[in-house]
Amino acid sequence: MKIEKITLNAINESKWSGGTTSEYFIYPKGSSVQAQDFDFRISTACIEVEASTFTKFPNHDRILLILEGQTEIIHRDKYSKQLKKFDLEYFPGNYDTSSSSIGKVKDFNLIYDVKYSANVEVFKGVLNFKKTIQQKQWMFIFNYNGDLTLQYSNEFYTIESNEMLILCNENNPQDFYLKGNAQSLISTIKLK
Repeated sequence: MKIEKITLNAINESKWSGGTTSEYFIYPKGSSVQAQDFDFRISTACIEVEASTFTKFPNHDRILLILEGQTEIIHRDKYSKQLKKFDLEYFPGNYDTSSSSIGKVKDFNLIYDVKYSANVEVFKGVLNFKKTIQQKQWMFIFNYNGDLTLQYSNEFYTIESNEMLILCNENNPQDFYLKGNAQSLISTIKLK
């Protein structure tokens, strides 16, 4: 199993019409959001305007998780939904989507090609459990706030606030342990 740590100084931050976005990971390396030639991308965004329009990503699905604040997400001609801290929204990337917020909102975004399946789990409070990464699976552990340690075999990885650990497993299922007191996310992407 390959393990890579993404620290705060390795994150690519850029401006967009509604605020700033921080790209933690994009695959394959060298692909870009602008070219829309990526398989999956993980980022956070700060929304600093009352109304914002989401970029369309045909042939991709999206998972959005609110980290701070609250917003109404509007999928034109589909439905709208109020989202508050740690609420998740799964939706197709080709939807006409916008948001309406009062005050600053920070969110976590996973955008992935429809040839993959993905999931996001939220963990809060004291953590002390075993997790398994399956064969041909990517797993992303994002520590939003708190103390978090991953143990794999005899190795320990500390994940500070706003850092991410990337696990990629091509072989047989592998077990690891998470310990700490944190507000953290685990995103899984299954390769098909």
